Amino acid sequence: MAPEDQERFFGFCGLDKGFVRRFGDGAVDVALMLGALRMLGFGPGCLDAPAELVDFVVADLKSSLQEEVVATELAARSRRDRVIGVVDHAGWRRPNRSDLKLLDDWLLERAMEHDKPAVLFGLTLDWLRVEHVVRPGITVI
Repeated sequence: MAPEDQERFFGFCGLDKGFVRRFGDGAVDVALMLGALRMLGFGPGCLDAPAELVDFVVADLKSSLQEEVVATELAARSRRDRVIGVVDHAGWRRPNRSDLKLLDDWLLERAMEHDKPAVLFGLTLDWLRVEHVVRPGITVI
């Protein structure tokens, strides 16, 4: 990953750092989820991040994987709860029927302009990112 992409998606402001530290020893995992959401438009179920990215996030959080981060009320929550918290903190939302209808109408208009599925898929991802809607499963799109 290019250094500018690391900084853009995985560089965290003070509010972000405060949010992820609430997850105690899961702070690095939550930070990676937050960056992945910003970069990919969704939080992958299993994030096998490259070591250099983990090192970047750890350095940005000014913590260490070996050090125990102070745990708070959110430390014991499940991964699902963490993902929900990340989505809320980032200001994104899960798609609802209205979002999917808007996307469907918008995509139909774009389909009149482009006939390549890969282009339409890329445009769809861009639309979802701009609207801060978490990318639904591929079968939903």
